[in-house]
Amino acid sequence: MEPDPPNASTVLEETCGTTTFVCEYEGGIMMGADTRTTLGPYVSNRESDKITKIADNIYCCRSGSSADTQAICNLATYHMDLDVADGLREMQDPPLVYRAASLFRDIFRENEGNIKAAMIIAGWDRVKGSQVYALPSNGVLVRQNCALGGSGSSYILGYVDKEWRSNMKREDCMEFMKTALSLAMARDYASGGLINIGVMETEKPMEKHIFTQQELLRYCNYQRTL
Repeated sequence: MEPDPPNASTVLEETCGTTTFVCEYEGGIMMGADTRTTLGPYVSNRESDKITKIADNIYCCRSGSSADTQAICNLATYHMDLDVADGLREMQDPPLVYRAASLFRDIFRENEGNIKAAMIIAGWDRVKGSQVYALPSNGVLVRQNCALGGSGSSYILGYVDKEWRSNMKREDCMEFMKTALSLAMARDYASGGLINIGVMETEKPMEKHIFTQQELLRYCNYQRTL
């Protein structure tokens, strides 16, 4: 005898209950996120990578439903590849960041009300240099120098507004980002795990840096299990 199907009201959706943070600094762009995903009140994955590659020069930070954000990233990447097949750009040329961001925006608008997601798309190109685009769930695309996303971002908005500067050195920006993400992870139950930071500079591949719980304790006096 086959078991009864699960009650729809008890099925939990995996979410990137998240803190994402992207900002420009003097030499490029820095993207940071925690690594925790959740199923309701349960931690389902402690080491999820929420910084997703769209092209060699473009990445996005994902927050919201894991299934939705992964599907959207796959669809956007597919359309970016079609641009080459359709002759809109040469294969050796890096794609435009705004082109990628507008694809995400169009997907959000075409599926309005059916997806639970927010994105921050960032990268560099040879036309406009470094760029950061925030895309909340309502599908309104906004270019910003500094963008936050996810449930943990509300805890650090004031701190980031006060401390961020457009001309930060790379080392200062790294310390600033680690502090901000640590503060958010200490207060937001859905953010935790490790800190994943990606550094992008023009004509260079992204550098990924992972910071463990023990390395983060000095950035935040309020301690809990990350």
